[in-house]
Amino acid sequence: MIKNEKMMIYDEFVCNSNISYVLRDNSVFSSTGYKVLQNQKNDCFVKCCKMILNGRIQLYYITEEYIQLSKLILSIDADIFISITSDFISHIMSVKSNGFLSCKNIDLSLEHIYVDPLTNHVRLIYLPLNVDLYSDMFQFERSLRTEICKAIKMSSSLNSPQTNKLLKNLNDETVPIENLICSFGGGKEAGNTYLNKFGQNLVKQSMRLVAVNTPLPFELKVNRDEFTIGRKESQVDGLISFNKMIGRVHCKVNYIKGSYYITDLQSANGTYVNKVRITPNEPCRVENGDIVRLANSEFRVEIM
Repeated sequence: MIKNEKMMIYDEFVCNSNISYVLRDNSVFSSTGYKVLQNQKNDCFVKCCKMILNGRIQLYYITEEYIQLSKLILSIDADIFISITSDFISHIMSVKSNGFLSCKNIDLSLEHIYVDPLTNHVRLIYLPLNVDLYSDMFQFERSLRTEICKAIKMSSSLNSPQTNKLLKNLNDETVPIENLICSFGGGKEAGNTYLNKFGQNLVKQSMRLVAVNTPLPFELKVNRDEFTIGRKESQVDGLISFNKMIGRVHCKVNYIKGSYYITDLQSANGTYVNKVRITPNEPCRVENGDIVRLANSEFRVEIM
């Protein structure tokens, strides 16, 4: 959906230092999407409140403590811009892997991307609608690339080797969005950080496997870059002793360049990701919300 088509869905208003979207047709509001948005415990999003204005649903966003990226650009240098862009794209990838929210409901326009002036962390506007702002993910990602390119060109102070490299990658649609920020080609991992392609340290997201439908709560916290799982305590990092169908050294989880992968270690009863058995010794990427089954025990992947 293109920009002028968006305006057929809502009317936009500035309310003091906040912003609101008043829906032209209340039927496009997604109550489920709104509930999911309210339950998000990360800090990707601007806080949203549902209100009624003259019988129409109003989505009211508390933006007064943030600065629009379109305004901030004129007062920052290239290093800060790279940091903000990295945070922005990290949020996009988080939504993409969320499974409950859709990237196609994020307003990508520069005036609706907000930045916390104290931390330079980005906050996004997410519209809980049952119609999409973009027709498909291809158009969404193309719009994302266009907006970032536009931002770089708005100020001469953003000109640097780093932003020139970013521009080149943005204009090359064969470069995946995630590769704009993830480390590659010799990046070093250490502790809880990893290097992105601009040489900056990014916080490493933690992962845990939470047992589903077990008599007692159980979870494994993946606390190293290679984490083995199984029944034999002396040979694994994550011990699962309650299910004898799980192998002594059943599988392993690896943290590689900003993502988590699970590998079956030739277990007798197999490792499954979202009900599909994975090939032994071949890493399979897992994302937030995926269900991993070891033999007949299921675990939910939680990445935060």
